[in-house]
Amino acid sequence: MRIFTTLVCCLGLVACGQVPGISVTARPLDIDIARTADPTGVTMLPVQFKVINKDNLDSFLSDLRTNQGGNNPVFFAISTRDYENMALNLADLRRYIEQQQSIIIYYRSLTSKHNEQVSGTHNANK
Repeated sequence: MRIFTTLVCCLGLVACGQVPGISVTARPLDIDIARTADPTGVTMLPVQFKVINKDNLDSFLSDLRTNQGGNNPVFFAISTRDYENMALNLADLRRYIEQQQSIIIYYRSLTSKHNEQVSGTHNANK
């Protein structure tokens, strides 16, 4: 019995030695990247800023009473420094949006080149 077990083990080891080598190859994957539609543009509603001083305060309050329909007019005021801060915030927001648009254009150019190579057609929405 011992000889039989030794013989089976030897045959098993010999069989493992005859496995052909493993070859590994790498190639780029073709990934079809779907492009989504552009979001709807932003439509800004008009906002009026009025400069009020002691010379035009009475006419401003009179116009405001007429427009609001009451004797107790309500309005919002902003200081010069706060107005400057708001302008700086809007400029920073614009910078951020423009940078995001640049990133989107970059990735679209990559995906449109890929889609052109895959489909063999030209993508008009660059």
